[in-house]
Amino acid sequence: MWGNQPLNRGTTIVGQADLLVGVVGRAGAGLGKAAGVFRRCLPIWLFLACHIILFAGVGFIRPIAILQTGLLVLWIVLFLNGTGLYFSSRFKKTTTAVVMNMGLAIFLWAIMPLLLALMIPAGLVFDYRDKDSLLEHYVTGNPIVQVVVIMDGGAGANNAGKSWDKLSYDWPGGNSSLAVTNRILFKSAGVYCCAGLLFAWFAKNRFRRVVF
Repeated sequence: MWGNQPLNRGTTIVGQADLLVGVVGRAGAGLGKAAGVFRRCLPIWLFLACHIILFAGVGFIRPIAILQTGLLVLWIVLFLNGTGLYFSSRFKKTTTAVVMNMGLAIFLWAIMPLLLALMIPAGLVFDYRDKDSLLEHYVTGNPIVQVVVIMDGGAGANNAGKSWDKLSYDWPGGNSSLAVTNRILFKSAGVYCCAGLLFAWFAKNRFRRVVF
């Protein structure tokens, strides 16, 4: 009996080490996937950044648009990385995870707004122009809407000579000042960043359950 104890203890240590290596390996794989997604998308973001900086340098785009667009890109990357990690933990094939991640983005920011636009005239949902309604927050949080509003309010010859307090941004719910626009951008960024971190946390728990 005593002779078996070192063997059992050694076996237990080896088993725990294997589990630890498995957890670290899967966590590293998840972080590697997130880094890979960011690396593949980096040329697109750099092209967008150079485009904005170039036009800002010649006075066609206000410098504030650079910060606003940077905030927009930041939360999109964080949210899609979080959802991408989650789908990677759900599906074994990388292609399936990528398709599901892209499908989620297309559904949230293209298909769903289109369906809502068709339902509003029929009276099936509230009009997004109703102030402080849930639908208004959803529409203003759409990145496609945000980038159009940012460029429309902070770019062009008409806006180049305006002072900061004279800038006007045409949101779906009505015209808003720069301060209100920044508040909308930070609010939507906070919601999507929290959602992305939540998806990443779900993915971490799934990686751990698979190992154990």
